[in-house]
Amino acid sequence: MRTNSAWIAATASTVALALLATAPVAVAAETVECRSRDYQRSECQVPFRDARLVRQISRTPCEEGRTWGSQRGRVWVSGGCAGEFADARAAAPPAPSVPGDGWQGGWSGGETEFECRSRRNRYTRCDAPSRPTVLVRQLSMAPCTEGQSWGVDDRGPWVDAGCAGLFRQGSGHPDAPPPLSGPQYLACSSVRGRPATCRFPVPARQAVLHQQDGDASCEEGVNWDWDERALRVSDGCGGLFRYWPR
Repeated sequence: MRTNSAWIAATASTVALALLATAPVAVAAETVECRSRDYQRSECQVPFRDARLVRQISRTPCEEGRTWGSQRGRVWVSGGCAGEFADARAAAPPAPSVPGDGWQGGWSGGETEFECRSRRNRYTRCDAPSRPTVLVRQLSMAPCTEGQSWGVDDRGPWVDAGCAGLFRQGSGHPDAPPPLSGPQYLACSSVRGRPATCRFPVPARQAVLHQQDGDASCEEGVNWDWDERALRVSDGCGGLFRYWPR
């Protein structure tokens, strides 16, 4: 009986060791960061054929096929998307983090971000409920001015006149978005030479002309200037301006 018991115990140990040797080992997926700087298209080489988005690290949405994609060992990003990418064939990704450079909330009741565009300068309804809404980032050259080219009524948010932007809804105060980091962009144009004022979503500490739009030359202090709250243009000056939040 002792011989049989010893043989059974030895056999069980051998089987257990064999199972451990053949069991899959969980290995953390290698990730590669890729960023679209100044909203331009960028390509990043990756050590895998097909990629998946593991973590969005930009406030601008990363949407596969639109602002990012992958093929043959490369990932491309555009439109301000920045994220961490891993092998699409690796283990399932971890729980998604909140987009926005580590920001982990702020408004009570949860927040939702969505993109809304006025295509061909037409009035467009956004696929979102009627709730307090704030413009997080303007995505169009046409200015997004609350009450003029975007707003919220009892049917929900809307955009018009070419405005396209990234908006956020939450149950907290709509004038309290999370702090922005890095340069942001604001389009502002003097139509038919008329003066125009374009407000910054948050107070600015610096502003420069990023890209001129139109034939009129834009000269700071002559036909455009700014303060911490707004840009002002006149005499046909128009373009995309870069500013840094306080």
